[in-house]
Amino acid sequence: MKYFIPFFLTIIFSCNTGDNKKQQSPNAPVLDSAQNLQTADGAAINLIGEYEVTDTSNDYILFPLEVKNAKDKEESASLFSKERGEGNLYWNIIFHNYKTGENTFLEPEKKILIGGYNFNGSYSSGDSYSSGKIETYKQSPYIFYTVYTDDYNNDKKLGTNDPAYFFVSNPNGSGFKQVSPPGISITQKTFPKNNSILLLSGIRDINNDKKFNEDDEKVYYKVNMADSSFKTEEIFNQAFKIKLKKLFDKNWRN
Repeated sequence: MKYFIPFFLTIIFSCNTGDNKKQQSPNAPVLDSAQNLQTADGAAINLIGEYEVTDTSNDYILFPLEVKNAKDKEESASLFSKERGEGNLYWNIIFHNYKTGENTFLEPEKKILIGGYNFNGSYSSGDSYSSGKIETYKQSPYIFYTVYTDDYNNDKKLGTNDPAYFFVSNPNGSGFKQVSPPGISITQKTFPKNNSILLLSGIRDINNDKKFNEDDEKVYYKVNMADSSFKTEEIFNQAFKIKLKKLFDKNWRN
């Protein structure tokens, strides 16, 4: 019996050692897919695609991250909370400081989509509304973005059917902030006569059908981009619009 106990312990120790070796094997499969940058068939998942260089004077290169790059080719679009056919909308942007080597995210905490206006909509057309565009202007030191944050139509997806908001950030990606009012879908932004006053065109869902189209109200705002508070002011209030309608009816209604 005195020989049996050491022999039994030796067997247990050998089994445990074998298990540890098996766990430490470099050829062991990676079970956590989040740690594996390959698809099921071995193709690479390239989370970082192209890069953009802004016109602002800074030490940063921008690497926009597209949703389509982060998924397996065989994965259905229904698995992701983003609308189908949305082109190159971004789920985040990496700001790479090419001098220090530091990498930071534009928005590390909040779920957003960054991109252009709804180019299939009746209020937008042409290259200036291309999806995924990041904009800079000589009149402003900030970077401009069109951002989707609200699932306005409650379809559990983010996309260009939701309101397009106007955001800004500093050239290094800090200070990421919404400037346009909530619930208003911005369709255009312009600096008139090279000054610091930015004009915004947008759509208000006046009939509350959760869509932004020709049946809704066009609205206009001005923003003083020289003021860090970015106060947004509607140019034509409701009282003025009623006055305008009465004037039209008086002069033109038979």
